[in-house]
Amino acid sequence: MRLRLDNITVVLDGKIILEDVRLDIRGPGLVLILGPNGAGKTTLFRTILGLIRPVNGSVIVEGVNVTGRPKLAGRYIGYVPQLHPQSSSYPITVYEALSKHVLTVVRQGFGYDVSEVVKQLLSQVDIPPRYWHRPLRELSGGLWQRFLIARALIGEKRVLLLDEPLSAVDPHGRKEIIDLIHRLSGSRLVIVSTHDPSYFAEHANLVILLNRRVYGLGKPSDILRDDILTRVYGGKVLFSCH
Repeated sequence: MRLRLDNITVVLDGKIILEDVRLDIRGPGLVLILGPNGAGKTTLFRTILGLIRPVNGSVIVEGVNVTGRPKLAGRYIGYVPQLHPQSSSYPITVYEALSKHVLTVVRQGFGYDVSEVVKQLLSQVDIPPRYWHRPLRELSGGLWQRFLIARALIGEKRVLLLDEPLSAVDPHGRKEIIDLIHRLSGSRLVIVSTHDPSYFAEHANLVILLNRRVYGLGKPSDILRDDILTRVYGGKVLFSCH
């Protein structure tokens, strides 16, 4: 599995958000995208997904040009947006919600047994069966994140993008989410955006430092150094210790 970004430049409202981004990433494995607020991490993901068309450059997934083509990109890429507190008004259960999403994929031509696929997905992300028929509104932040990951995996996606996957997960649930992401990266390319790499560094194959443009790319031991991080963040950087 391979994701290539060739000379990507994105301009929104007259402002350059990404400039001449060049990446060639191969999986399986776990890749971290690290950068301060406003660095362009979410914009980069939305560009990869085809939701934003760059003013220059192209996005190639598995040899296919998906630039500005979200339906085509969606055949290869699953996306988990940054988690915000879910609506408390959702009456639909976990099983029902995931079934609806699987049915959407079936209508696109995949021949799945919906019930079997839903059970496999829920098991794959370690949501215990006792939660399958509970309303979404009853899920904790960690279980809600697992549900979103399960939804992103529908269609056996080869690339998975996760935007700040620990942002609304309590400390108790973080290790379980980290372990899940690490496990998923054994069979697909998983790209995680984060402010704090200390949660994922021991599992990551590659770290990308982004602040409008790519400032560094390499193994965590080569990239997560004070001299390099200072160039991206503009000052001394302190990350959490775990």
